Amino acid sequence: MAKKKWKAIMEETQPSQISPFILLAAKVRFKSHIVKKTIVSEENVRLDDFDEFHAMMKKQKWINIVSGLTAPIQTLVQEFYTNFGLDDVEPNSDVHNDRVYVRGHWALFNEEVVRDALGLKKVKKNFDLTSLKLDQIVKVIIGGSIAIWPKSGVLQPSALTPFYRLLFEISLTNWSPSMHNSTVRPERAQLLYGIAQGKKINLATLIFTSVKVDAQSTYALQILPFHSFIYEIISTCKPKFYEVEPVLKIKIVTKKSFRQPLGNIPSTSSGEHIRTNTWQSKLFVAMQDLENVLQHVKEIHLSFISTEDPAAVIQEEEAAHEDEDQLEDALDQEKV
Repeated sequence: MAKKKWKAIMEETQPSQISPFILLAAKVRFKSHIVKKTIVSEENVRLDDFDEFHAMMKKQKWINIVSGLTAPIQTLVQEFYTNFGLDDVEPNSDVHNDRVYVRGHWALFNEEVVRDALGLKKVKKNFDLTSLKLDQIVKVIIGGSIAIWPKSGVLQPSALTPFYRLLFEISLTNWSPSMHNSTVRPERAQLLYGIAQGKKINLATLIFTSVKVDAQSTYALQILPFHSFIYEIISTCKPKFYEVEPVLKIKIVTKKSFRQPLGNIPSTSSGEHIRTNTWQSKLFVAMQDLENVLQHVKEIHLSFISTEDPAAVIQEEEAAHEDEDQLEDALDQEKV
């Protein structure tokens, strides 16, 4: 049988000229989409500033993924993502060795490595977060008496209690990275609630799956998460470092830097015996209704944008703005 034509680049280079790519295909992957992806690095939380959060992380044994993270070298982690899934096994094989080539060295990387490196608990049975009912969750995470998930399908982060606002911010970078930070989607709300309630969540699986999906995705607008954690894994192999390489800054979340939501909203995570002022509850409902109205106007605008009578669209938009002004006046009167 003829040998495969592909060859590992590392076998073609001299020891003094270590290539960052294990295969020619990796080099193509790097140029085509890896360098175009958005880097999402973790945030370091000053745990002494958040007692409730600190206690929860300690109980979950998640301390090492929210604090003490080091500033990573950007190019080194990008090379890791480039070579992920490409080892000395034939490219079309379904079996790989759970290792990633990084500048002449092999870094072992799988769920077990993630769990051991972060000191996480071994979760035998992962809790099904989708079993959590949104109408029950929303009452707790916004700290109010509203018990219906918005018709729009998402929550505004500003509606969350300070405690859940903190969980939301950290989840976007340290647990389940995402660029969707303008709204709280159902699956994000379920994750936050599950974490706060101490449900058994396999964080090692969550991290490994995220790295795998983002590494192998050809979608250029995808992200590259967990830079600090991956950099620590890579560093154990002692790869070659160059004199000048870009180092990413790690944001530190402190009580002073963390922006609290507007309103006097309780910070408890349990949601028991929580009551808010009447105007706060009505404000939340009104804002969600307003969002639905604006979405409806947008749909009308899109449906009529190609017609010969644009005046109809303008009339609809003016009517929506009038409704918005009336709603704001009513809320102002309610607060007074």
